[in-house]
Amino acid sequence: MSSAEPPLKKVKLALIPVEAEGFSLENLGADIIIESEYGIEIERVEEEEAFEEEGEAFEEEEMVAEKASGGRTWRTCEFGGCLYRTNKASNLKQHKAAIHSIDIVWHDCPEPNCSHKTKKEGHLKEHRAMVHGIGVTWHACTELGCEYRAKKESTLKKHRARVHNIDVRWWFCDYKGCEHKAKENGQITKHKANKHNIGVTWKQCPHCDFKTKQSSNLNAHIENMHNISVQWKQCPHCDHKTKQTGHLNAHIMSMHTSK
Repeated sequence: MSSAEPPLKKVKLALIPVEAEGFSLENLGADIIIESEYGIEIERVEEEEAFEEEGEAFEEEEMVAEKASGGRTWRTCEFGGCLYRTNKASNLKQHKAAIHSIDIVWHDCPEPNCSHKTKKEGHLKEHRAMVHGIGVTWHACTELGCEYRAKKESTLKKHRARVHNIDVRWWFCDYKGCEHKAKENGQITKHKANKHNIGVTWKQCPHCDFKTKQSSNLNAHIENMHNISVQWKQCPHCDHKTKQTGHLNAHIMSMHTSK
């Protein structure tokens, strides 16, 4: 019988003020990012035991501090402009490593020819499962007739919402007069860029003046117009080949399908 999974909790990594400088939001592994007029609040869902890895020394220190003060003792981050605080010394240490790259202990992937490294051992475990298929716990969709499964429970949740309309959280476009909604926030971001030209990041072709809002469109353009990284679609019935799946299907229908 397998042991019960450790409980989960939301861990507030930081409240980053708008004017703060000296760090990046990229590659933080945050599950929740909340923007407000005060700054950007970052949270991550972690196993309860993940913040106990620093050993009993921290726990003893915290107990002594709390007894001395008669209650909770807050530890604040001294990094310039950071408003993060916690009552656990181990949390503060991990916050400083994750957000400000202070006293980092890197965890390297042991798999051959893999240069991946991460600041948290739990993230390394996730990397090995997602990339190398090691220690994977599959999460299967329980809907009748659906064979979908995922390596992450959050991915399964998105699948159930997207495909089966279960526990859907709708995201709405905030552009005036627009009633568009989507099941994922990323879809709203793309919609606003495509339809309202909000937050557009143009993808420029390195070989000509063509540009587009979508990376997939740029890749298709480079493949079709410049013959770079072409993936030919071969007809299974003859020597015909084409760059587009749609063109191949049309060829098969017109040339190899009995009328």
